[in-house]
Amino acid sequence: MNDNSLVSVVLPVYNSGSTAIRAIASIVAQNYLDIEVIIINDGSTDDSLNIINTYVNNLKNDLKIIVVSQVNGGVSAARNRGILESSGKFIAFLDSDDQWVEGKLQYQMEFMSKNNDVAMSGTLTDIRPHNIFLKSKEFQYIVFWNQFISNNFQPSTVIVRRAAIDDVGGFPLNRRYAEEGDLFFRLTYSYKCVLLNKILTKYGNGKESFGDSGLSGNVEMMWSGELLNAVACYERKHISSISLVLYFMLSYVKFLRRILLSKLRIKK
Repeated sequence: MNDNSLVSVVLPVYNSGSTAIRAIASIVAQNYLDIEVIIINDGSTDDSLNIINTYVNNLKNDLKIIVVSQVNGGVSAARNRGILESSGKFIAFLDSDDQWVEGKLQYQMEFMSKNNDVAMSGTLTDIRPHNIFLKSKEFQYIVFWNQFISNNFQPSTVIVRRAAIDDVGGFPLNRRYAEEGDLFFRLTYSYKCVLLNKILTKYGNGKESFGDSGLSGNVEMMWSGELLNAVACYERKHISSISLVLYFMLSYVKFLRRILLSKLRIKK
């Protein structure tokens, strides 16, 4: 392993052993080999830990996989624990119900090695194959205000330089919904971040990005988490009170749209 190019993949698991196996398999299938995998069993009450340990023990390769169990603390606590346990200078995240496309890490790491000033890169997903800022570009710098207007990053798509996370801090522990948005606000405010115009992540085994199962299934709580993220930006003096009010108004419109779309899917 090369310490300068080592990617630590953090994978939180809570009662999701079967889907986690598919996630791990998508890591194993990567052609970028300078990686380690940190699996955080976040207090699963089912057979997830045994399922994962059996799968990992039967792997016939030299991939370094660390499995750590902790008392359930939520996805933020699990991701932060994974960062703490990792040793790479780059941190990638993969949720247990998502999968990577083969070549994902190689593509992003080649980009970041050529662009040393980029602290975080993300990609598109199969559920969100387009982005208003990208159009036909190969990539787009996502500054804070881009991110404030529209969330451009999904955790399973990003690779972040560890030094940047150490600087701005990890995931907030005081919420369980939309928690990644607060980290992405802090990163885009302080560093250069990029969205790559490639679909390299399969999101949620086909589930919608809201109004379905999992944490994103509770639309109202997701909305509440987004509002808390905006308040945190205001408290850090990254936005004005006027911007905060405008965000609340825009967020409420998005919330009503999500409720409507969720109801339409239920009727189908």
